[in-house]
Amino acid sequence: MRPYYEADGITIYHGDCREILPSLAEPFAVVTDQPYGTGWVRGGKERGEFVPDREYPTWDVWDMSWISLVRQPVSWAVFAPASRVNDLRRALPQPNRVVWWRKTNPRPLGHACEPIGVSPTWLPEGIEFSAYNGDTPFHPTQKPLDLMYWLLGFTPDRAMILDPFMGSGSTLVAAKNLSRRAIGIELDEKYCEAAASRLEQRVLDFGGVA
Repeated sequence: MRPYYEADGITIYHGDCREILPSLAEPFAVVTDQPYGTGWVRGGKERGEFVPDREYPTWDVWDMSWISLVRQPVSWAVFAPASRVNDLRRALPQPNRVVWWRKTNPRPLGHACEPIGVSPTWLPEGIEFSAYNGDTPFHPTQKPLDLMYWLLGFTPDRAMILDPFMGSGSTLVAAKNLSRRAIGIELDEKYCEAAASRLEQRVLDFGGVA
């Protein structure tokens, strides 16, 4: 498969990760923020509000089938809503733990903490990392870059970073800034374009992550 982007040890594939993952084979450290299936993308005061032109019903899906398609996983760090954390832990290899992102400025009606399933790990259950939640110019669900640096710190140094739900490529930006190799997969071409543009920047990108 021809990459959408490839430079400096970073590769982007445009397409469905369920079709692309079986073709990739090397030791992977998976770090990703998959669609949650919580109803947030539909907006509304009870569930949270997105800018209308950024609402995507396809994001409102919780599907763990992609996990079995990663051929040589060596570690995992996968975001989840609190309502799905038990499902995530059942799907991830054992042993696994939950670490938490504590948001220093949670959105109105939003949760102050977000769970991340990590495997394998020797960290105590429930360890937290506090980070700013906001400033999302590239993607509605961006995460802070400092948070991604923290998560990449759990991964084996020589493993390729893999983000099957790349969004605007911030996992890849973090990997590049840490001189790590990485592969990202994204279904929406406009986010592939955004990610490629960010990766072409020659200075550190301190924008949010998704």
